[in-house]
Amino acid sequence: MTYGKSGSGALKVMLLGAAATWPMAVAAQGEPASTEPAEIIVTATRRAESIQDVPASIAAISSENLDAAGVTSTRGLEQVVPGLVMVTTSTATQPTLRGVGTRGSLPGEESNVAMYIDGVYQPNMNANNFELLNVERVEVLKGPQGTLYGRNATGGAINVVTTKPGDTMVGKFSLSYGRFSEVNAAAYVGVPLSDGLSVDLAANKVSREGYIEDLVRGGTVGERDSYNVRGRIRFRPADGIDIIAAISKTSTKDSSAFSVQPINGNTVGRRENPSVLLPTKPRQYVGDVLPRTGLKQTDFSLQGQFDLGFATLEAVGDYQTNLSYYSSDSDGTTVRGRDINATGDYIDAWSGEARLISKGAGRLDWIVGALYFGSKAAQNPSIVRTLTSTTEFRGRQDAEAYAAYVEATYEPVDGVFLTGGYRYSNEKKTYTSFVNVKGPTVSASFDSWTPRASIRYQINPDANIYFTFSKGFKSGLFNLSSASTTPVRPETITSYEAGLKLKPASWLRTNLSAFVYDYKDLQVSARLAGNTVAFLQNAGVAKIKGIDLDITAYPIDGLSINLSGEYLDSKFKDFTGAAVNIPTVVNGVAVGGNSSIIIDATGKHLIRSPRYTATLGLAYQFEAVGGVIKLGGSTAYNDGFFLEFGNRLHQPAYVLANANVGWWTKDERLGVTLWGENLASEDIVQWALVSGNQDGYSYRPPATYGIRLQGRF
Repeated sequence: MTYGKSGSGALKVMLLGAAATWPMAVAAQGEPASTEPAEIIVTATRRAESIQDVPASIAAISSENLDAAGVTSTRGLEQVVPGLVMVTTSTATQPTLRGVGTRGSLPGEESNVAMYIDGVYQPNMNANNFELLNVERVEVLKGPQGTLYGRNATGGAINVVTTKPGDTMVGKFSLSYGRFSEVNAAAYVGVPLSDGLSVDLAANKVSREGYIEDLVRGGTVGERDSYNVRGRIRFRPADGIDIIAAISKTSTKDSSAFSVQPINGNTVGRRENPSVLLPTKPRQYVGDVLPRTGLKQTDFSLQGQFDLGFATLEAVGDYQTNLSYYSSDSDGTTVRGRDINATGDYIDAWSGEARLISKGAGRLDWIVGALYFGSKAAQNPSIVRTLTSTTEFRGRQDAEAYAAYVEATYEPVDGVFLTGGYRYSNEKKTYTSFVNVKGPTVSASFDSWTPRASIRYQINPDANIYFTFSKGFKSGLFNLSSASTTPVRPETITSYEAGLKLKPASWLRTNLSAFVYDYKDLQVSARLAGNTVAFLQNAGVAKIKGIDLDITAYPIDGLSINLSGEYLDSKFKDFTGAAVNIPTVVNGVAVGGNSSIIIDATGKHLIRSPRYTATLGLAYQFEAVGGVIKLGGSTAYNDGFFLEFGNRLHQPAYVLANANVGWWTKDERLGVTLWGENLASEDIVQWALVSGNQDGYSYRPPATYGIRLQGRF
C-alpha cells in the first residue's frame, strides 16, 4: 500500500477553511478600518522601497503575520508563500521556488534559492532551517536574481531581516511547551550603552522527543536538540556612519530526516530476508542503526553604511565555519551491513561585498557593486558499508568567485520607469577526489553575464503595471562523491514576467503576475543502484510557466486577511539521459530494492513543483476579558508534487492548517497563547531517499499543539 492521505477532498478543504476563517464571523461586527495599513517596505533592490513600486514578484511577511500564521522557523515559510516548497535532502534544508530547486546536498553545493540573513549570503544548505529570532520581516524574491542578489540565485532569494539594536532598551521572551515534550525557549534584549553605541543578544533553545515509532527497540526516534545564539554591537560614531559587528553560534541535532522507512516494502533488505520486519504506516522506523545527524556553525560578520552625500557606501564581510555529521541505515531494515556513516563534512566560507547606492532625488537612481566569495568544502570522510565492501570518500572542492554588477533606474517622463542592469560572474572550482585512494586535482572555471531589464508604468499612485526580463546563473561544480574529474555545466535560466500591482482601496492590496522561464542545463542529483551516494548530471531544457495572485486586506480595525495562490506548469522539454531508479523485478515479481536505468524524461514534471498552491492567513484582535484577545490562523493547500525525475513517486495533495488563540494584557507586555500546527495530521514527506537499496521516506511531525508564554518590554 502507499502511505499518505490525499488531503484534496473537498470536505476536508471546506472544514479546514471554515476553521481557519471563523474569526471573521466575530470580526464582522467591528467598525470599518479607521487608518490605512502600514506601507510594506522591502530591500529587494538593495534600497528601501515600497513593495508596490518594485517591478518584481515579492512576498514580504512581517513578524506579526509570521506569529499569526504559527511560523517559527524558515521551514514554515511555505505556510505563507505559495509556490515555495521547503524539503530536506540528507542534512540539507532546500527551498524550491516556482519549481526551481535542487536535490544536491553534498558539501560545496549551494541552493539555487539563495538564503540571506540581513543581506549576508548563507552558502551552506545544512544551515537553512533555523528559528526566526527577533525578525522584522522575511522577504521572498521570486524569479532569477541575476543582478543584485545574483550568486547562484536561479530560483530566487530569501532574505531574513532582523531588528537592529537602537537607542532604547527593548526586550522580549517566549517560552513554549507542546506535544512530544517540545520546549522552545527564546529571548532577545537590546541595550544602548552610550550615545551611538548599542548591543543586543538573541538566544533560542529547542528540544523535542522523537515522534517516530521505533518498531525494533521500542520508544521513538526523531528527537531534536538545538540552540542558536547571536550577539551584535552597533556603533554610530557620527551622522551617516553605521557599523554592526555580529557573531552567532548554532548547534542542531535532529534525526527525524534520517529516520527513513521503506515505502511499499521496496527495500533490498526484503530480497535478503523476505520476512524482514517492515513498517505498516507513516512515522515508523525499523532500521538496525539509530539515525544520527547534527550541525555546528559559527558565523562572524561586519557591516557598515557610510553616507557620502551623493551616495551611500555599504560594505559587508562574513566568515563562517560549518561542520555536519550523520549516520543512517541505507536499507531501512534490520538486515546488517548496509549502513552509511559520514562524519566531519565541513564547509568554510568567506565573502566580502561593497555597494555604492545613489541618493539623488532626481530621475536617475543607480547602484554599483562588487563581490568576492571563497569556500573550502569536503567530506572528511564519508564511509559507505555494504555486505561485501567498504568505500571511503574524502573529496574536497575549493571555490573562488568574483562578481561585479551595475543597475540603474531612469524616469524619462512622469510615471514611466526604465531599469537596466548587468552582472558579470566568474568562478573557479578546484577538486581533489578520494575514493579509497587519492585521485588527481583538477580545476575548472565558469563565467557568465546576467542582465536584467524592466519597464514600470505608474498608472496612478495606487496602480502599477510592469514587465521584467532577467537571467540567472548557477556555477558548475564537481561531484564530491565521485572519482570523475568532469564537472557538471552551469545552469542558466531566462525569465519573462509581467505584473499588475493595485491598491483599489485604502484597506486592500491586489498583486498579480504571470511568468515564463526557459531553464537550461539543470543540475540534477540522483542515486544509482549499487552506489548509495548521490551523483550529479545536467538535464537539458525545462519550461516553467505560471501565475501568482496575492490579496491583502484590512477590512475592519484589528483584522488582516491574506489570500494568495499560484498556478504552475513545469516540465522537462529535453532530458534524454535521465538516470532513474525503478523496482527490481525478477520473473515478473518485485524482489525489493531498485535497479538503475536511463530514460527519456522529456515531458516529465520537475520535482517539488505542485500545480496549485494557495494560502489563507487571518489575524484578528479585540479587547475583551480585561485584556486583548488575539486570534490567528493559516491554511496552506498544496496540490502535491513528484519526488524524483521519473515521476514514479508522488507526494499526495495536502492541507496544512495552523491556528492560535491568545490573551494579552492591555499594554501587550505579557501574553499566553494556545497554538496548534498541522492540525489535520497530514502525512508530508520530509525526505525521499530513492536509491538502489530502497524507496524510503521520512515524514514531518503529525499534529502538534501546546501553550506559549510571551512577554516584551
